[in-house]
Amino acid sequence: MDSAPQTAPPAVEAGKEIIIALMGVTGAGKSYFIRKISGLSEVEVGDGLESCTATIKPYSFTYEGTKITLVDTPGFNDTHRSDTDVLKDIVAWTSQTYKEKRLLSGIIYLHRITDVRMEGSALKNLRMFKSLCGEDALHNVLLTTTQWSRVDPREGEARELELKTKKEFWKPLLDRGATLARFYGDRGSGLELIHKLMAREPKVLDIQEQIVDKKMDLIDTSAGQTINEELIRLQKKYAEELKSTKQELQAALESKDEELKEMLAEQQDREERRLAKIEAERKELLAKHETEIKKRDEEMRKRDEESRKELKELYAAQQKREEALRAESAKKDEERKKLDDEYRRQLWDAQQKRDEAYRAEAARKEEHYKWQMEEQRRQNEADRRERMEIAKSISNEQHRAGLLEQQLQSERERRAQLEMQALETRNRLTMLERRPRGFRDVLFGR
Repeated sequence: MDSAPQTAPPAVEAGKEIIIALMGVTGAGKSYFIRKISGLSEVEVGDGLESCTATIKPYSFTYEGTKITLVDTPGFNDTHRSDTDVLKDIVAWTSQTYKEKRLLSGIIYLHRITDVRMEGSALKNLRMFKSLCGEDALHNVLLTTTQWSRVDPREGEARELELKTKKEFWKPLLDRGATLARFYGDRGSGLELIHKLMAREPKVLDIQEQIVDKKMDLIDTSAGQTINEELIRLQKKYAEELKSTKQELQAALESKDEELKEMLAEQQDREERRLAKIEAERKELLAKHETEIKKRDEEMRKRDEESRKELKELYAAQQKREEALRAESAKKDEERKKLDDEYRRQLWDAQQKRDEAYRAEAARKEEHYKWQMEEQRRQNEADRRERMEIAKSISNEQHRAGLLEQQLQSERERRAQLEMQALETRNRLTMLERRPRGFRDVLFGR
């Protein structure tokens, strides 16, 4: 039976919506938390490491007269989607709510206390979480451990101590304003966490400021850079592993170990697919960057056209003013004309500088893009030649194996003939020994 919260909910401004995001690795209990606190039966809860949250899902309910919206987010170790796709979803949702002036009241980051150690997926989620939030929003973050009923209390406290004291885990976040918390699996303890965030002033996330206010491309944001660095690291790691496997496969071919050769060939195929997946994801991230560049260039072109149009309208209006001024005084007209000429020259110079800067930037980006494509093409060609060489080597080894098998078969047949002859000789000797001794003496001249 669920316990009641120990504290009363804080007073909230009438009509205000409390928005709280749930983040953490797949299986940390985000969907379970939302279902337990909200009482909404439509919240789907998984029972394993398979993700049941494919996209961002907000769930709203009324608590003590206040609208609470809990937002379920997929983890960056999602079983069905790439980290880039998950980041795009989070960016799209947070940007839209920011434009609607609906700020997050807080974030509850969940972590299983049953985990003996912080695995790579958990560390990756933590890095992404840091880059999404930024330092200012950490004051509205609850770093929350879950599943306390599944662990010995002393063991759980030891793991919690490790989380909050090690600099590679939660210590830097706690030092900058985040709060340590526990969720015991019941509605009462969950509402205690909600109470803490209801009283806090909503904060703007770094990703919202970078995307909406600063108009940054996704790859240029802190979160985009974090994913790109992770993809580069994995790409290098997988490439080295694939290279090692190829070397082992070559050695297996030379040693004629068929079983090892087959196993390594399958391993090589898996590693090639894994590397291709990472390369495709990074290409997708870069492609998004190129799309944003083109979009920004188009916006710049439109602004330039509007600026030229405004300049023409300004010039026409100025001409009319000059006509009126010339009627009053020739001297004033001459002075005004000089001022206007200088003004137009400055406008033209400024426009020329903007156009020149735009063309230079566009040329630089185009050259960089061509260089990236050429490097990719060279790498692909090198990989293709390497695969052809390996295939050719395998074919030669198979041919040699066939010849050796033929020689071995011939040797078996010759050996069988010799064994047959030896058997016939033994049979003849046996027959002779079975005959009477006198007959054998006569036969052998005794």
